[in-house]
Amino acid sequence: MKLNYYTYIINFTKHGTKRKICIKDIVDIFCEYQTDEAKLVKKNKSTERELYFAKSSLHDTVFYLMTPTDLHEYRSLDKSSGKITDLQTLIGSDSLEKVTYIHIDKTTPVIGIATSRGGSTNEDLQFYLNKILNGLSTDEPYELTLLPLSSKVNRSDVKKLKMISQAKVVLSSSSSQTAKLAKFLNNGKASKNLEIEISIKRTNAQANSIEKDIAPLLDLIEHDTNNDDFAKVYFRGKRDSLAEYVKDMHLDESLVQYDMIQPKSNSSIEDEIEIKRYANTQVDTLVNGYFNSMHKKLQIITPCTNWDKLKDSKSY
Repeated sequence: MKLNYYTYIINFTKHGTKRKICIKDIVDIFCEYQTDEAKLVKKNKSTERELYFAKSSLHDTVFYLMTPTDLHEYRSLDKSSGKITDLQTLIGSDSLEKVTYIHIDKTTPVIGIATSRGGSTNEDLQFYLNKILNGLSTDEPYELTLLPLSSKVNRSDVKKLKMISQAKVVLSSSSSQTAKLAKFLNNGKASKNLEIEISIKRTNAQANSIEKDIAPLLDLIEHDTNNDDFAKVYFRGKRDSLAEYVKDMHLDESLVQYDMIQPKSNSSIEDEIEIKRYANTQVDTLVNGYFNSMHKKLQIITPCTNWDKLKDSKSY
């Protein structure tokens, strides 16, 4: 399961201003004091999902965005007797829900979303959070927008990659590097009918990174600023830290920042999400970089009276 990272901004529609604000305190108040089922269950017409939002009891920063599972797709099976039971008879009046895990930072506008197949999506979360923010108003004075935290692997980064286990390059048709393959080509050069791909892969899974083995190739890629030699470049490895999960990286293509959630027997998914989020310093680097680039367009002042009501438990 992937934990994809997002930042967010709030548009104050009546004032026409966009602001950097952390909404964790508002979400906490909503989860604790909002008890009206009609306001807790929300239907996203765009995705046709019925949604319910709740806070985890395991970690203060972890939440659940849930949507009902179709019970007709499942049955309970007792393999020793072969007895098959309809799930509805087992859970009674309760609802079996598909869970999307949400991590909301306490002070920074960062949200992590971990969803499985068929679960609610980032679009559903954005919809629900907007319903929370506008729940005390007759109109919609606030508009929250989720923005994926993306980064690129540039040529200047290739020598910084860690634990490289695989590299692939596609040579440009006019690449000067094809001369090194002259013995394999008619007339000693590539034609427009050829695409030459070179793949280098670590054969021993227990061995270290192959970055030293391919150092000359990394030099060529780093200095190929105009894509004269390499049309495509791909790496499998780690970009920022040895602690992160191995990623597939394509040169000059944006990649949404994420962590892989693979809980061990002695930890829960919630534990893993909490640990991985705060171990990923690249998330903080990306969100700080984004807001530094937007500082002239954003306001960071106390919003308005209506916004303060969202943080008051008596409003619910």
